[in-house]
Amino acid sequence: SSNAAPQGIICAQTSADFRAIVARGEAHIPPEVRTLLLDIADGNESAMEGDVFRMRSKSDAKAMSKWLDLALFQAAYYNRAGIAEWLINQGADVNAHPLNLAFADSSNPGENETVWPPIEQAADCGNTATLKVLLAHHADMYTSLHEPRFEPGTLLLAIMGRHEGAVEALLDHGY
Repeated sequence: SSNAAPQGIICAQTSADFRAIVARGEAHIPPEVRTLLLDIADGNESAMEGDVFRMRSKSDAKAMSKWLDLALFQAAYYNRAGIAEWLINQGADVNAHPLNLAFADSSNPGENETVWPPIEQAADCGNTATLKVLLAHHADMYTSLHEPRFEPGTLLLAIMGRHEGAVEALLDHGY
């Protein structure tokens, strides 16, 4: 699988950033979380179980939830549908707004310290396979409509990115 970042609104702004920030240790995250995020970026599905086992042994339930949600966001970014499915089955929340890597160590994040939910990330990047996984697990297609701050919305992100497959998946799912 390719490590090339997809294009879209978010994707264009962060094309090389996610993996590089994690690899350089610029994100304030535990080493076991760093390993998981790098394995997601690299598409290393066989490492997921060991990565999450190590995380569970060193994290309380609240921290574990935060890290799984961030991992699901990464899977949506890199179009790792199989990894996304696995993370959801491990407890990742398909509707979470995970912490931005720059604020990953914050115990009380502000609104600008979180990122869009995985469904919007997948729609923006045109990652149809992962988008379908998220939809199958009841991701909220209308998440932006519930937010006090402006977000362009899942369907609009797919349209603006000219991602026909993502638009079709959303429309087929009843958007």
